[in-house]
Formats: sequence, structure tokens, C-alpha cells
Amino acid sequence: MIRLENITWDMFKDFKELSVNENQNKYVASSVISLAEAYIHNSNQMCKAIVKVIYNDQDMIGYALINYIPNNDGGFYDFHRFMIDKRYQGKGFGKIVFCTVMDYIKTMPMGNASKVIIEFMPENAVASHIYHSYGFNDTNEFNKFGEIKAELILSI
Repeated sequence: MIRLENITWDMFKDFKELSVNENQNKYVASSVISLAEAYIHNSNQMCKAIVKVIYNDQDMIGYALINYIPNNDGGFYDFHRFMIDKRYQGKGFGKIVFCTVMDYIKTMPMGNASKVIIEFMPENAVASHIYHSYGFNDTNEFNKFGEIKAELILSI
């Protein structure tokens, strides 16, 4: 059963070992970098950020980094990063995990929001398929890294 957990010190050793296949490194930052980004966002009050560790039963299989950005339109969630460890890829976890994280985001854990955005490299066909099949639509905007932005409008 897939579940999300807040990271604890007891998990950190396993958490920092999570990684993707070498050819995927250009798509996702390491777990430690993601944790550091969340810390910096929170400490500088740039946005609210949380890292969720993903478990399948007792096995740590990945993580997600979620940001909440308040604004005049009610705020939005930035599903900033998620990854499945290379040992668990190709086993049908990607879409299930993505849906689990989206269910969590829809509870508005850090504040109300009108939408969820996600950015990804256009050539990342696996990610693109998961996001679009969930209902995300490309905005035809690109960030400074060449990632395309997609969004899902939420009904509040």
C-alpha cells in the first residue's frame, strides 16, 4: 500500500540513498538537494515547502517535493519534484504514486489554492504521459531550464 510520510532522522540514511538511473539525472535532483531546497524555501519564507517520503508497505520507494506559493489569486501548489527510486521503476508505481501525492495536495495542507502547476522536460515522455493523463494541460510557457509548465485547475 502506497503512503506518504514526513521525513524523520531515522529515515534519513535510506532517504539520501534514493536515486534514479543515470540517464534520468537530468530530469530530477537528488533527494538531499530536494530536502535542502525545502529547508531554504521555508527558512527564507519564499514559499511553504514539504518533502514527503513515499513508501510501498515497508519499502521506501521515492519522495515528493511540494511547494505552496500564496498569491492574490488564492495561491497555488507547485508539485515541484517527485521520483521513484531506480530499484522500483518499471513496476507500475509512477502513476499510483503521482495520484497519491495529488490526493494529498487536494487536501490543501499548506493553504487554499486555485491550481497545481508542474514543470518537466518536454522529452520526458513518461512524466508527460502521467501528468497529461491526470488532466494537466500545458501552458506553452517554459522556465529558464527549458521545462514546460503544465497546470491543473482546482475547484475550491
